[in-house]
Amino acid sequence: LRCVYQSLTKEGVASAALLPLIDGHRRLGVIAFTCQREHRFEDDEREYLASIAAYIATGLARAEAQQELHSALSMANWRGEKVEFLNEISDRLDTSLDLSVTLNSIAEIAVPRLTDRCALFLVDNGFISRHACLPEPDETEIQLLEGLQMAHATQS
Repeated sequence: LRCVYQSLTKEGVASAALLPLIDGHRRLGVIAFTCQREHRFEDDEREYLASIAAYIATGLARAEAQQELHSALSMANWRGEKVEFLNEISDRLDTSLDLSVTLNSIAEIAVPRLTDRCALFLVDNGFISRHACLPEPDETEIQLLEGLQMAHATQS
């Protein structure tokens, strides 16, 4: 409180009532009631300001608790979406043993939930034997795919 008071006196405050904002046993902050002229805060005025500070502290604690609850709910929803997404992947992978169908299913799941484009490649004997791309690759991407296949073939 002393540093707040020193800061206020530098700003030309002549009188101040500094009250801690306490909720239970936890200090949340401080509130300063200031006057530009000399003022003696009488007992009834101090009691009134202390009541206001207590009321503000309770409101701040409730708002803080609400924010924590909202954050916890957001985290729970996010985790639920991750589990739901993993379940969807699992279901899709269980639907077919055909590699082309499986590759396309994976790409369909990824777009648009994870990314705006997805390319999967299976390599067999140093060559890209199968691939899936969503959305369909444009001419530039086809050239890139062909370049990747040639680069992979020369490394093998």
